Amino acid sequence: MAAGRIERWALLLNQYDYEIEYIKSEENVLADALSRLPCKDELQQDVEQKLYNVSVIEEDFPLTAKEIENATLKDEVLTTVLKYVKEGWPEKSVCNIMSEENSLKPYISKQLELSCIGNCLLWGQRVIIPTNLRERMLKELHWEHPGICQMKAIARSYVWWPKLDVDIEMIVKNCQTCQSVRSTPPTTPLIPWKWPARPFQRVHVDYCEKDGNNFLVLIDSHSKWLEVVHMKSTTSSRTIEELKVIYSRYGLPEEVVSDNGPQFVSAEFESFCDKNKIKHTCSPVYHAATNGAAERAVRVVKEALTKQVLDGNSKLSMKHRLANFLLKYRTTPHSTTGLTPAELRKLRTRLSLVSPNIAQYVEEKQAQQKLYKDPKINSEGNFN
Repeated sequence: MAAGRIERWALLLNQYDYEIEYIKSEENVLADALSRLPCKDELQQDVEQKLYNVSVIEEDFPLTAKEIENATLKDEVLTTVLKYVKEGWPEKSVCNIMSEENSLKPYISKQLELSCIGNCLLWGQRVIIPTNLRERMLKELHWEHPGICQMKAIARSYVWWPKLDVDIEMIVKNCQTCQSVRSTPPTTPLIPWKWPARPFQRVHVDYCEKDGNNFLVLIDSHSKWLEVVHMKSTTSSRTIEELKVIYSRYGLPEEVVSDNGPQFVSAEFESFCDKNKIKHTCSPVYHAATNGAAERAVRVVKEALTKQVLDGNSKLSMKHRLANFLLKYRTTPHSTTGLTPAELRKLRTRLSLVSPNIAQYVEEKQAQQKLYKDPKINSEGNFN
């Protein structure tokens, strides 16, 4: 086989005129660039630089504590701060004079919270990054384009420097990738729903479709508890059946908010709500944002299913995928409540209607007081 390969090479090269010249290995740069690159002159150094440009190790290698220590000792402001942290801060009057200098003012206000390990300065548990390394750290925080809020959350666990939040906002605003996927701002200010005082006091329902599959999505406004049911049929009767199963686990809601889908505006659904004393509120036509809680829940479900496909979990059954997503969602603290949906559940049944609704009683009293204070026309046509 070797002889045949050589013969083919000979036939291929036979069409060229060339001269054979011997070159020493140490001078043959392109032959073995990774093990022995000569650096005898500028030309060879340029070749070395071009060859090593394929590697991003030197540019993107994560910052280490040793690099930060060395950079801190070269930073004029941080060197002064490091000296004061180790030897003690001047008297208060001197600090007040020093605080007039913009460079030291952010550190003087935090002097009791500053410490050092070696030559690394820390504010609490966060490492203070020297000026010449801040751009690299911003690139590290901006990796995968997490957005302003998540970049700040990550930074607050590891690093700090004056005006860090401003620098983060600036790098995201100047990033074309981040801006291209940014959500369109609302055209008018949204009026939020009143937050319910009890679990399942008000729930929002909606249907969503993903890859040919239909899902009934229900979210509790109080606890943010989410229910997702894979539906083969979206009729009113099937919708009522699944809602009965959900209500059997978590209790009857006081109010259901939905869009004007045919499943929710049918006489059958209205009868179901009336029999169980559930107030049914429909969002205005062509204003889906009114049912914003359900719309946001639909978006969360669709994004979760998309991520599962991208992660290679599409081979799992739909029930398995939904179970994985719901377990994660229900045990994650919600940004609005600060607690997990699992911590805020409580059942409501028909017997709950026996107890007086104190909140409703108070609201009626407040409405009467407001009516009494407003000028009204009496039966004789005069103002009271």
